[in-house]
Amino acid sequence: MAAGSEQAWKYPLVPLADVARVKREKAPAGKEGSAYLARQGDLCVYGINPGLAFICNQEVCALTRDYFTITPAPGRVLPQYLQVLFASGVLADQLALLATGRKKKVLGLKGAKELLIPLPPRQEQERLVDRWQEAARREEEKTRLQEELDRLCASFFPADPSCKGEVLPLGRAARAKGGITFRQRQASEEGVPVYGSANITGRYFKDRPLGYRPSAKRSALLGEGEVLICAAGEGSLGRAAVYPGGPGLVNRSVVRLLPDRSLVDPYYLALYCNTDHFAALAQAAARGTRTKYLSPRAVEKMPLVLPPLPEQERQSRDYRERALHLARLERTWEDPRTFA
Repeated sequence: MAAGSEQAWKYPLVPLADVARVKREKAPAGKEGSAYLARQGDLCVYGINPGLAFICNQEVCALTRDYFTITPAPGRVLPQYLQVLFASGVLADQLALLATGRKKKVLGLKGAKELLIPLPPRQEQERLVDRWQEAARREEEKTRLQEELDRLCASFFPADPSCKGEVLPLGRAARAKGGITFRQRQASEEGVPVYGSANITGRYFKDRPLGYRPSAKRSALLGEGEVLICAAGEGSLGRAAVYPGGPGLVNRSVVRLLPDRSLVDPYYLALYCNTDHFAALAQAAARGTRTKYLSPRAVEKMPLVLPPLPEQERQSRDYRERALHLARLERTWEDPRTFA
């Protein structure tokens, strides 16, 4: 629920001070560690950044003066619901207006008491909290999976890549071929789709080609399982995708790799090309002043770390499992900054 949206205000607005006690409680004299404290169940709000509010889950929590606490009225409002309000951005406009200070804006006790919050029934508060927590869990899962994918790639190629397997010229395991020369004025309304480097980085084919060629030589047609490499550009240079199959061509911004499947697994080869290790090799091998370009010959000369085929298949299978899980999460993902 974005701040200020109609959905945010479909419930009655009430002053925060009417449903909770906003305070800054001093610690008893002589207590070490902090001058202020919170009680169990209190919402602790960081005045400089209220979105970082947390619930005290101990009998007593020590706080600095930068925090104040909110003690919800029993039966009126859940502390978890208030936490979601602060973290979601629903109150962002009010927080900006009520914060005070010259060098840095801080939400103080007076401003917090003047906040107007949407107050749904208790059952609806619980539902919104559950949705927020589920969205946050998915976000954590996405981050974990992406970190696992990064670690998996990094684990392929330590300082000495040869310890992961034989190192040989890439051309011994896959033949490299260039794409066709294709200009938009040559495009037709139908025929064989032509793809470019953007299709590789976005991993979408079939429905978004650069255009169509009315016909093509058989040798230029893509085959299922070919590994397509971005051969032009800067940040995307060397990035790769496995072609899913069907009629297709690529332009000269792409190098085709036709793997010898008795030596290399296509998905392993694509994963290898998507590592920082290979990206550095691609940058070093590329030529050109304005635009970096990788020729098929240059690609074939690049070193390929080649473990035994069963190990390649295991590594690519592990990567694919995580990548597919990540893709499923992204399709069903809700931004944790929103709820409704």
